[in-house]
Amino acid sequence: DVEAALLLDGKKFPPMLPRKLRVTRAKDPRKTVLAQERARGKNIVPNGAAKSTKYKHKATPEEQSMAGRTSKLLGRSAAVQQRHKKRPSTQGASEEVENPLAGIKGPEQFVFEGRRATNRDALPKDLKAKKGKKGKGKSARPQNRSAKRAAEWKKKN
Repeated sequence: DVEAALLLDGKKFPPMLPRKLRVTRAKDPRKTVLAQERARGKNIVPNGAAKSTKYKHKATPEEQSMAGRTSKLLGRSAAVQQRHKKRPSTQGASEEVENPLAGIKGPEQFVFEGRRATNRDALPKDLKAKKGKKGKGKSARPQNRSAKRAAEWKKKN
């Protein structure tokens, strides 16, 4: 065990040779100076400010699908108009324009039902169930015309 190994520190291992064993207790790799510096460096972004340690939600595939459909529904031009609420006028001064999307709900208010279609949706139900099957399994016999004729002949004889 560890305690027995620590007792061998400084002792000559092959007793007749002059080599002395050096046995020390290992330090937790997370507590070494190098690891501490690396951890400190991770929290600093290139511009010098401290990196936020706040939880960042990762969108699920379903949420990503919904977001894509929402942007398709609103369109690019609507998104640009919403971003730039001021529209430059011909006289040089910019005039305030009412938000053209005031009556349209934002992406958070939309409720979509269902899910994104995949190529598996076109398959019959019995084929959808056999998801994990790859290859032909046990019977890797050919099913060509000659094989069928041979099977018929075997049934007769």
